[in-house]
Amino acid sequence: MKKIKRNRIDICNICRETKPLSWDHVPPKGGIKLTSIEIQGIFELISGQTKGQKKISQNGVKYRTICSDCNSKIGTEFDPELNKLNKTIIEFLQSSSVLQKYSIIKVKPVRLMKAVLAHLLTAKHNIDEVVTDSKIRETLFSDDISIPDDFHIHYWIYPFNCTVIMRDFALPAETGNYANCAVANMIKYFPLAFIVSDKENFRELDSLSKYRNLEIDDVVNLKIDLGKIQDLDWPERVDENNIVFMSAESTNGIFAKPR
Repeated sequence: MKKIKRNRIDICNICRETKPLSWDHVPPKGGIKLTSIEIQGIFELISGQTKGQKKISQNGVKYRTICSDCNSKIGTEFDPELNKLNKTIIEFLQSSSVLQKYSIIKVKPVRLMKAVLAHLLTAKHNIDEVVTDSKIRETLFSDDISIPDDFHIHYWIYPFNCTVIMRDFALPAETGNYANCAVANMIKYFPLAFIVSDKENFRELDSLSKYRNLEIDDVVNLKIDLGKIQDLDWPERVDENNIVFMSAESTNGIFAKPR
């Protein structure tokens, strides 16, 4: 992979303390099978500049950007909910003989949202003071602070064996409407994709954010729309109806596929 790492002892992306750093897999271990992959930069892919040697990882995408204490908390408190959802959807897709439009799965949405936010914070090379990161740090391990009102976590089925991770970019919240752009962060991997934006409505996707004020262990029936399949490179593909504004951090984004 493109091993995003800093010094072995450096500033943790989450607690901001200088400590020995550990590797965090994105997506996390336990939800999908980690395999040998090849990685290229998302900027090169979007811009068509595909020259250059691809990077190889034997066990998935990983970032050495957080300390072991924060890594352990994420793995204990949030990842089990995300992994359970992933495995349930995979089992359903592989075993169902009946074509259904929706699947209803019981989840703890606050733990699920915090898992997504935690790994977005991990998946960043540069330490900066962007508002999004500060708000994630503030709410991540607090039971008293809700997911911020301007965080809208959208999700959709992603039936591809490729992983895409992009931080700190902008694109139209409505296809073709360049006057209504969303600031966004995104993780896509089989079987689900998530995009966190500052727009309540993003391209007609379902949202987890209506559950932001629930308690940490409250359970809901989450609707998974099995019929809304988007293209592999949606929504980041640049064409006559879409444009992507990339920051310096966006150029560290990755596209990973099995070798």
